[in-house]
Amino acid sequence: MFAIHLSSRRLLGPLAGAVLLLALVATADAKIVPQVGIGGAKIGKTQKQVRSKLGKPDRKQVLTSPIGGFDFVQLKYGRTKVSFDGTQKRSKVMAIFTKDESERTESGVGVGSTKKQVKKGVAGAKCKKEFGVAHCWVGAFKPGRTVTDFRLHRKHGKLRVASVGVGLVLD
Repeated sequence: MFAIHLSSRRLLGPLAGAVLLLALVATADAKIVPQVGIGGAKIGKTQKQVRSKLGKPDRKQVLTSPIGGFDFVQLKYGRTKVSFDGTQKRSKVMAIFTKDESERTESGVGVGSTKKQVKKGVAGAKCKKEFGVAHCWVGAFKPGRTVTDFRLHRKHGKLRVASVGVGLVLD
């Protein structure tokens, strides 16, 4: 337990303001925004916009999509991957995927959260086991639509989030 005792009320206002500011700064960069993005990378942004927000990636790869066979760029930032819809600089974010435990929704849901916490903390989340994969999601799995998917696995006897993805549905 940690406690701060202040002998003067004059310090309380500035201290509370500083604590609030630090909390806002800490959550501004490490955030999952369902249907929008993760950690500052957002669906529809260009490579240039993502790099200006997140900086130089740890790794850049050109991959071939198993669906459609087109080449695309994937930038890796720590445990987060940002995929674009092509290889040109003007290509746009089509998916963001993370296993980073520091990335959280405004309500605190992220990697390590239980299925119950996802259902309670993510508005409109539906959960199901399909094709052997347990997951919770927001959005519609229809071409051209955006989906936020919380993949679950069993850990310590409970279904917990293993990864989070926000992406455009291709087919």
